[in-house]
Amino acid sequence: MRGRHRGKQRRNQSRERVPQSPVSIEVPAEQIMRTGTKFKIAYAKTRTGKLLAKKWLDSLVGNAKTMSDKSNLFEHAQILADTGQIRNPQQFMHEQDEFYTFKAAKLRLVCFQIRDVWFVTHGFDKDEKPWNREHFARAKRIKSEQLQILGIAQ
Repeated sequence: MRGRHRGKQRRNQSRERVPQSPVSIEVPAEQIMRTGTKFKIAYAKTRTGKLLAKKWLDSLVGNAKTMSDKSNLFEHAQILADTGQIRNPQQFMHEQDEFYTFKAAKLRLVCFQIRDVWFVTHGFDKDEKPWNREHFARAKRIKSEQLQILGIAQ
């Protein structure tokens, strides 16, 4: 009996010595979309320095419905940043692989998570179901470029 307990203690002690990876990622201020107690929501940057999601959101102007939907996207992002979760799949949903979307009517904002930051890659007006493959290809490319900028290997 005694030997078994000592073995467990040794295993637990060895686990405690494993260095922890840093939890937080430093994101430049111009990339920050929303900040909360649980996460930061940031615009992913391309290799050429573009913030495609920000550019798309800034281009959303016009009627009251569009502006309301745009406002809802920002509201959903703030909820995720503050609480760490959005349970309503009509507001936030896992799509494919590591990609999720903020949703408001037909507007979609694609994102992925690295540690304590959700990076928003790009947005689009959803006309087709299921998603067109080009949206996933674009999200993967932007994610790869953002990871290179951060110096994180894939």
